[in-house]
Amino acid sequence: MKGILLAGAALLTIAASPAHAVTHTWQGDLFVTAITETNPGTSCATVNQRVGNFGRGIYRPRALGDNGGRDQFALHYPNASFHVLVTTATKLHGATAGTLYTMFGSGGFNTVSNSTISNSTTNPVNPLIGTQTIAIQTTIHNVFSGGNPVVPSGCHITLTGTLAKKP
Repeated sequence: MKGILLAGAALLTIAASPAHAVTHTWQGDLFVTAITETNPGTSCATVNQRVGNFGRGIYRPRALGDNGGRDQFALHYPNASFHVLVTTATKLHGATAGTLYTMFGSGGFNTVSNSTISNSTTNPVNPLIGTQTIAIQTTIHNVFSGGNPVVPSGCHITLTGTLAKKP
């Protein structure tokens, strides 16, 4: 009888526990489709960026499950990655600034507040949990500033791609 009561109490505890929240992400390849440079021919070469580069993009739109109140976006290359937390708006679509977290080879980890982003679009603008693909285009300014986040790289890349829903 004691075992049945303990088992019943355990089931009630489990049933009363809050459900684990789920994050919703979309992933796929994003390509550098355009570059502009402060010093043409030098700025992007210095930080190893060129048209045709691609990386694994991950997009986590706001307000879906446990995704939080702001869009988050990341791009992972074989030797570097960056993560953008949108700060001027809650959505990547139309945002003009974000906090940019970068890891670049042996250059370490940098945080650049109020990094400029522009021409950001997502289609659909407000994805739902059941949305299967999201098209993204965005321009990230001064990407991969290397070991010194105070000195902008002068390399601005436009990324374009379509990401698929991940379970």
